[in-house]
Formats: sequence, structure tokens, C-alpha cells
Amino acid sequence: MEDSSTAAQPSDDYQVRLASVEYRSRSLQNYITFGDIDHEVGELDARIRDLPGRIQELRTRGYVFKSYLERKAEILAQQWADLRQRVTTEVDKHGHELRSQADTLLQRMPTLRLIRNMNELGAMDSAVSNLESRVDGVKQSIKGLYGAVKENIDQTHEQVNDLFWVLDQADGAAFTLYPAEAVVSAVKAQWLTGEKEGPKGIFYLTDERVLFEQREEMATKKTLFITREKKKVQEVKWEAPLRQVTSARARERGGAFLGIGKKEMLEVEFAPDAAIPNAMLKLDADSDPWQGLIGRVKSGDIAGERTTPKDKAAVEAARTAPTKCTNCGALLTQIIVKGMTEIKCEYCGAVMRL
Repeated sequence: MEDSSTAAQPSDDYQVRLASVEYRSRSLQNYITFGDIDHEVGELDARIRDLPGRIQELRTRGYVFKSYLERKAEILAQQWADLRQRVTTEVDKHGHELRSQADTLLQRMPTLRLIRNMNELGAMDSAVSNLESRVDGVKQSIKGLYGAVKENIDQTHEQVNDLFWVLDQADGAAFTLYPAEAVVSAVKAQWLTGEKEGPKGIFYLTDERVLFEQREEMATKKTLFITREKKKVQEVKWEAPLRQVTSARARERGGAFLGIGKKEMLEVEFAPDAAIPNAMLKLDADSDPWQGLIGRVKSGDIAGERTTPKDKAAVEAARTAPTKCTNCGALLTQIIVKGMTEIKCEYCGAVMRL
């Protein structure tokens, strides 16, 4: 006697496969609406619309570099305006055709339930697969129209967000910018005073100085290696005017296997009259751009990116600053940078206006 479960097996296989094909056919209806592309288009509309205001906010807060941002936002807006209509046209054209084909496939489903023909079902399965591939191809083609612009819009927003972070750090720093001094960039870093040890904080680059500010929570009480109490430490560990920076070299440590564990290092060398001879920094960012950026600021090339010129009075005041105390005659050792408004003699306490 034939086993009942064995006899039912072909019918069960047909039902399972039929259910799968029908599910995929119905899913195609939603997939062909191009909802994911509509969502991306809406997001790009919003990001393009927000970009000029975000850049203006940076300027209002005092960031005077990267003058190309405004022009970049204008070009991206124009490129997107030109592409957006093409994207809409392509979605409408292909969407109508593909939905019609999907409807035709769905209309065959009742017949397949009745005839229970495995060959016909196989043909239907292949037809659904082919249509799925066509939809995927059309979507990739449409996304390819605006892929480069989307990437540039995202990259520009990332640039702007990074600058807001820089300004936030400078606003909360333990030092004050001089009146004509402007922050260029900042990065999370660790000043390595040993092989792996050293304070963690923020490395700042302005158009006049480099500074390292320790900013971290440190354990004040431990029990069996478990931290019970912490305190926030925030203080400038060292600073130097850019004229005392003799070199800044990007380096890498570790990461011998597929780059895993690679550490981005920046070695800064200072002139003999600086407070420290050198500093090794482990950065939370690619160190190569930092090497180039410090070089550009030192050379004055960064001035070409300013939205407003440097205060001429501040430049002249720094150039003509006294080298000796006008009260006691002592040689002044304080470093003068553009933007300083006064110098205090460390010997007699006299304050000299610049």
C-alpha cells in the first residue's frame, strides 16, 4: 500500500512553489513603486535646501575658512535641479511599463491554481525572476543618474558637520582665541608622553597657533581596579605659535595585517625657543591631511580660503610689538601672535598695550 505522505508530496511541492511565486509577484507591485528612490529624492531635496543655511550659520559663528563651501552648495543645487527632472521622468516611464508586466503575471495566478501544471508554474517562476532582474536593473540605472551628486552632497554635509564640531570644541575650550585669531580645525587626539600613555583631548590648529588641550575624565578612586569616582580634567598642556613649528609629519603605526589596528600619528617638531621640543599625537582621523593642513596654514596659503581678510591692525601690532619691557627694561620672552592686544612683563608685571 502506498504511503499517504509520499502520495501527497507532489501536490505539496506544487503548493509551496506556487505560494512562493505568488508572494514574489505581489511583492513586485510594491517594489515597482520605486518608493526607495522617492525617499532618496525627498532626502536630497531637503539636504540641498538646508545646506546654504547651515553654511551661513558657520559664518555667523565666526568660521572664516573654506570659502569654497558657498560656491559648492550653489553648484550642487544646480546639478540636482537638472537631474531631478530626469529622475522623475525615468521613474514615471519605467514604472508604468513594469507595473503593467507585473499585473499581467498576477492575472495568471488563478489559472495556475486550477491547472496545477508544474511546467507552467516553472515558466511563471522564470518570468517573475526575469521581471525582478529588470526592476533591479532599472533602479540601478536611475540611481546611477544622481549617484555622484548624492555622494558630493553627503560629503559636503559631512564637511559642514565636522566644522560645527570644531566650533563647539573651541567654544568650550580652556583657552580663548585672540581677537583676530581664527580656528582652522581640531581633532580628537592623544599626546603620547610614553609608548602608549599620555593625556587625551583635542588638538587645535588656528591661523596663529597649535594647541593641545587635555579633556578627559580621570579616575580619582578605584577599588580592585574598578573606578568608583571620576573627575573631569580640562587644561591646555602646551601651545606654540605657528612660526615655532618646524615640521609636521604624518606617520602610521601597526596595522600590518590588512590595516587592522592601524594608528594615525602626527609628529610635530618645534623650534629651540618653543615650550616643548616635539610632540607625538595619535589622531582620531587620517594624519596625512593634517600634515598638509598645517603646512598650508604656516605658508599662508590658507589665506586664499578666507571669507574675510585678516585684521590689518592686528598684523601690524604683532609686527611692531616691543621686545623689551618699557618699565623695567627686561627682555620679553612672551610669544607674540597676531591678535594679542597686550603683553605682561613676567618680571615687574607691567602691561604694555599693542
